[in-house]
Amino acid sequence: MKTSLISCLILFSIITAYAQVKPLTFSMGVKADNTIPPKDLYKRGKLWFSEIFQCSNKTLTLDDPNQGVIAGKGSFPYNPKVTTWSAKTKGAVEYRVKLRFKEGRYEYEITDFRHAGSGISFDLITQEASCNKEITGASSEWKNQVWNDLKSQVDANAKAIIKSLISEISKPGVGN
Repeated sequence: MKTSLISCLILFSIITAYAQVKPLTFSMGVKADNTIPPKDLYKRGKLWFSEIFQCSNKTLTLDDPNQGVIAGKGSFPYNPKVTTWSAKTKGAVEYRVKLRFKEGRYEYEITDFRHAGSGISFDLITQEASCNKEITGASSEWKNQVWNDLKSQVDANAKAIIKSLISEISKPGVGN
């Protein structure tokens, strides 16, 4: 009986701890020109997606014109600014993008950034201020330097994606 209770408490603790980890996410609703129907906003989003995500490492995973939803996966190269063990952390950061188009507005969500290094991977980039990943032989200071560098590069790439999206959707006459 005690063993079952302890097992349940441990499982509950793990689930609770995991549920509190929030992936780094960029999302917002954007007001669009009310004269542009949702289907045309969708077309603009699809055009933007096809131009920005044309490389083989970027794929469309959902294309639903009836619901006005486009989703896909992308990645960008991660070139570490932290020189110690940089060859092991150099790699890529993958992410998901979702666009929803409605009357007079659209929403974007860029989330689930995951780092895959050539030897050391930090996996899911979260909102946590410091890195909690266990890496054998790595100091907390080093992990946090790389973590902050990863988050900085994710931030810069996400902002570039968002700027590009808003610019394309706002262009007069595009996708109509």
